[in-house]
Amino acid sequence: MTLKYIKTCFFLLVLSGLTFSSCYKESDWLGDNTTTEGKHFPVIAGFELVTEGGPFSEGTSVQLDLDFWSLDAISSIKLYERVDGGDPVEVASFGYTANFQDDSQTDELIMSYTIPSLPADTVQITLDAEVVNENGLTRNTKDGDTSNRPSITFTAVK
Repeated sequence: MTLKYIKTCFFLLVLSGLTFSSCYKESDWLGDNTTTEGKHFPVIAGFELVTEGGPFSEGTSVQLDLDFWSLDAISSIKLYERVDGGDPVEVASFGYTANFQDDSQTDELIMSYTIPSLPADTVQITLDAEVVNENGLTRNTKDGDTSNRPSITFTAVK
C-alpha cells in the first residue's frame, strides 16, 4: 500500500463519519420545553384509559387519567375526540385545580368521557388531551413530537 492510498482511505473514513454523525439529532429537553422569552411548555407525563374492557357501547362513561406538570401557571385542560379518524372536536374543558401526586410528582386529572351516539355499528374513537398554560403555550397528546404520551384509541359499538 502506498502512502497516498492510506491518506485517501483515511480522508474518506473521516468524511463518512462526519456525514453520518451530522444526521443524528440529539434530544434537547431544555430547548423543547422552553422559549427564548423564558416561558415554559406544560409537560404531559401520562395519559391512559382507566376503565377496563371494551369495546364500549353508546352512552357508556369511561374514566381517563391525565398526569401533567408545568413550571408556569396552567389555565385549562381540554379533551378532544375524533370519531373514525374525523376532525377533532372539543368535548370537555376543565379549569386547573392542583391535585399533586407524591408518587409521580405530577398533577393528576381524572376525566369522565361518555361515548356519544355513533354514526356506524362499530367505530374507532381517539381521545386527545391538551394542557394550556396562562402564557399561551400548550402541550397535547396528539403530536408525537411534542409529547411522550400518545392519544387513547378504542373501539365503540352501537
